Amino acid sequence: MVKQDALMESLSSNLHGFLNQIQGDLSVPDKKFLRDGFIGLVRSGHPIVCQMAREVPNQGSKYATRIKRLDLHLTAESDFDEQVKQSLPAIWVPLVVDDTPLILDLSDLAKPLATQMDYLATVRDGSTGRLVNGYWLVEIYASAGRKNPFPILLEPFSHEEPECPGQNPIVIAAVRRVFTLTGGRGVLVVDRGGYARVFLDDRLDHAYRFVVRMRGDRDLMWFYAVSEGLSSDGQWVPMEGRQLAERTPTPHRWSRVVKSKGRVVLRISQIGWVKVRLPGRDETLTMTVASSQGSDVPFMLLTNLQVENFADAKRVL
Repeated sequence: MVKQDALMESLSSNLHGFLNQIQGDLSVPDKKFLRDGFIGLVRSGHPIVCQMAREVPNQGSKYATRIKRLDLHLTAESDFDEQVKQSLPAIWVPLVVDDTPLILDLSDLAKPLATQMDYLATVRDGSTGRLVNGYWLVEIYASAGRKNPFPILLEPFSHEEPECPGQNPIVIAAVRRVFTLTGGRGVLVVDRGGYARVFLDDRLDHAYRFVVRMRGDRDLMWFYAVSEGLSSDGQWVPMEGRQLAERTPTPHRWSRVVKSKGRVVLRISQIGWVKVRLPGRDETLTMTVASSQGSDVPFMLLTNLQVENFADAKRVL
């Protein structure tokens, strides 16, 4: 417990430098609320006002007064949120370069005990797997180094809100906003949930670079060469993704150390790639395939990054 307290104190002191960069033209009360709310949230670990109030630094006021002050700021009609949002890109945009992975994920804000919050929706709690009240959350992180990725967009939404356009338009708008801020820099990295055709079309239409984990049950267009060595002598034919992955040669061997269930293990993969297209589109993409011993289903990634050799394929993986 002593180590945890020391860690929290260290985090709190270092956060002051970060908060000073995003305070901008906020009023003095708003600056104080930003500091107290942020540090109270980090120390308590819960977005619950009464618990945050207990952890507010420099407790020169009564507990009830701290709760009231935090609650009034959270419910006040002001442009506080918008001012903070506008100041954040100045911190993270310079850290994003052409090859920076921009990791997209859909998560949830579970509120199992809430009954009166606005537009509560039914979400799947990622911690328990149960269906509970809450909100969906679009998350985008930038991995600018070997340390933990840092969040650049966290957008809660509810399909119960009357003006909600739906999950797909919200995700597409979030991706467009990030790439607009970066000037097109970065590589979008998405799990299988991002393999929907509506997402792929939008990325290709805007020339966003991406790597997405594939589902194997959808067709791709594969170039069937009539005679070997004549790339123009053939035609693009449809084939299910998993079938194409299973017949793609994987001559390159790659070993790496990974953590699996708390243990450090050596994982050996056989890697290959094949040029493909999406049905109805002319852009040539690459499906990178990695097969591992003990796994019946190959690991399949679709990308519009250049893959011409083993080094390129490893970079995608």
